[in-house]
Amino acid sequence: MDTKNAWLSSIGPNYCLSASLLFGCATIEHVKVEGWPELKVIENKVSWPEVIAQCSKYVNPIFWPPFACAEIYVEARECRITYAFDWTLEHERDHCAGMDHPGGTEIARLRDKFNGK
Repeated sequence: MDTKNAWLSSIGPNYCLSASLLFGCATIEHVKVEGWPELKVIENKVSWPEVIAQCSKYVNPIFWPPFACAEIYVEARECRITYAFDWTLEHERDHCAGMDHPGGTEIARLRDKFNGK
């Protein structure tokens, strides 16, 4: 088993969803998703190669390479931000706070997971 991704297989994708289009974002605009729970936010500043290793799995190849990512863990009620550059933090914090891109549905789908739908 790939130990780097063992955490995901050990808890299953239904309990750990990462907002896939949150990374390498083309816009900084956000829309608040109603009913979003408050999450514990954990920020981890690492080197850019480490961000690429951790976050590339969520990035559309058009937006590669990633500069940061916010991984949302439904069961733990946590949002873990991995970043290399301080200027990416506000954007990722917005996602942890329940903000999605205009027209985006990923945060609303995660909210439904929190609500057991």
